[in-house]
Amino acid sequence: MPGEYILDVRDLVVRFRVKGRGGFTEALKGVSLGVRRGDSYGIVGGETGSGKSTLAKTILGINRPTSGSIYLEGREIDYSSSKDVSLARRNIGIVFQDPVGSLNPREPVYRIIRAGLINSDVPKDRYEERIVEISRQVGGIPQGKLWSYPGQLSGGEKQRVSIARALVAPKKILILDEPTSSLDVSIQAEILNLLRDLRRSMSITFIYISHDINVIRFMCNRVSVLYYGKVVECGGRRRPCSRHRPTRTPGCSPGACWAYRGLRYRHQTALQAGM
Repeated sequence: MPGEYILDVRDLVVRFRVKGRGGFTEALKGVSLGVRRGDSYGIVGGETGSGKSTLAKTILGINRPTSGSIYLEGREIDYSSSKDVSLARRNIGIVFQDPVGSLNPREPVYRIIRAGLINSDVPKDRYEERIVEISRQVGGIPQGKLWSYPGQLSGGEKQRVSIARALVAPKKILILDEPTSSLDVSIQAEILNLLRDLRRSMSITFIYISHDINVIRFMCNRVSVLYYGKVVECGGRRRPCSRHRPTRTPGCSPGACWAYRGLRYRHQTALQAGM
């Protein structure tokens, strides 16, 4: 039943036209997954082209589904309807991989975060209050830096701004598209622990996309593995069930295949230090 999940993706197919050669390429090939309220749901894939980011952008309506259905709280989203796309974006936020590319270098932090309030249900007379509040919640953005520009911030501060923009208007789901892959290990640990704290304090559902299976195991309670546009494994973070049982999970060496053998998170000590 669609109502069982806060987000229910069913048989999703996304095709793109191939420029210059004609024809189409299929980025998602019948993807189905169900995200329960309160989940931290991991989507992992190794090689470029596995479909992780395409899935995230399709859920938000940046890409148009070719076929299949996506339900939000039991309601099917019609991506040909601007009203339905707006509904999805009011309830689902996203943090992109590269904070440098996702932040306008000509806008100060205050205005970047304020952009997340446009078309939201937050009254305009509460904008300033809400911006200050979310800046405090994500940490690392004191009021004195709200009028700084992205070029004046560190990598970790930029990603905190991205998180603040995504959550300044209340959201039910937050999609995290490899949000720490461009950061060094110590800053990565801070951001991951911040995200875990925000999920608990804001009662928000996460969809965490990554090629790093160790980060997925640290952050998520349920996991799906994408391989060239198909879900090939799904289940709990420690031992997902295998639908097709490939010889190895994408991105892993055969001897380190996490779906069948336990792995320790290599940065566990650094992460726990920030908890």
